[in-house]
Amino acid sequence: MIYDSQPWRDLLADIKDEIQEVNTEEKFKSDDENTSSVLEKDIFLSAFVIRKLIDCKSKVIDKLRDYTFKVKTYKPIKRVDFFHRWPGDGCFDLEKSKEIHVNEKLICNSLIHSYVFWTELKEENGPVQGFYVSSDKDKNKILYRVNMEDYIKFLTLAIDSEVLDQEIKFDKEKQDYVFKNS
Repeated sequence: MIYDSQPWRDLLADIKDEIQEVNTEEKFKSDDENTSSVLEKDIFLSAFVIRKLIDCKSKVIDKLRDYTFKVKTYKPIKRVDFFHRWPGDGCFDLEKSKEIHVNEKLICNSLIHSYVFWTELKEENGPVQGFYVSSDKDKNKILYRVNMEDYIKFLTLAIDSEVLDQEIKFDKEKQDYVFKNS
């Protein structure tokens, strides 16, 4: 349980700033390995923090818990395993995509439990324009592509997700409290 969401949202603001600072052509040209590592860390860490805030129910506004991503999905065309999970391995049919909407928790969980993860650069020297992810559970079922601009909007919403009004009711069917936060 998180006692106070502000320090966590402050951390997300720092992560967002760092993503925007390093996700540039100049940073990729000067040190692409470090830049890629920083972005990878920031994406994974932000997903964990947001998922933890969402799980607390009372710490973020409903708009964050109801957030949906418009993603492209891809089907595997051969078995994904430890040695076969990168773009050049040909495990996914990247020529055929389907656009769908998925909830925020699915993307956070996919990142937290990622088995497949790689970024897509706009050009050879960046910046990252999106990332592909699939969890250990879904690796042989589906691959998601998340637009980086959409992920930044999601981070911004999480950062600004201070609860100013809250209604709490006990749900007899769920045998738990239900929160309405705005």
